[in-house]
Amino acid sequence: MEQNLKCPRCKKRYVVYETASFRCSACGNEINVQEGSRDYVVRVENERRERLNQKKVGRGILLLFPFLLGLALHSIGRLSVLLFVATLVWLVIEWRRNGRPALARTSAVCAFVFLIGNIVGDSLSPPSALCADMSYSYSAHRSGTCSWHGGVREWDPGPWWASMFER
Repeated sequence: MEQNLKCPRCKKRYVVYETASFRCSACGNEINVQEGSRDYVVRVENERRERLNQKKVGRGILLLFPFLLGLALHSIGRLSVLLFVATLVWLVIEWRRNGRPALARTSAVCAFVFLIGNIVGDSLSPPSALCADMSYSYSAHRSGTCSWHGGVREWDPGPWWASMFER
């Protein structure tokens, strides 16, 4: 929407389109475009909404990194559950101490997304063997599998997280 404005300091005239404020090129005065008008309020609200949407997209992209890291490091298995539980404990401690634990909350969300990536990664390529020391092997061939871990305890045990629900 086009508006004709005049700088209150130097009286220079401007034609402005879709902006909430601008700086006068002659005197450098900051000019707010009709703060009381409905157009101004709608423009400011739209700008605020657009900034919030950009933040949400940025957060979504940022959460992609722990997921991909969990996908790549799916062989650590139960350690990812331990990491998630540790961040939840840290979150509770910070919550009681501060009331608004931003870093702990973000860390807990990232650890959860890492855990989900870990589970998905292990579902896509499950371990080929469970070793005698309860570690998992993802070797492609049977020869030498678990040789440094006391031998093979079970072939094709399934994903590490499936064993947590059996008993």
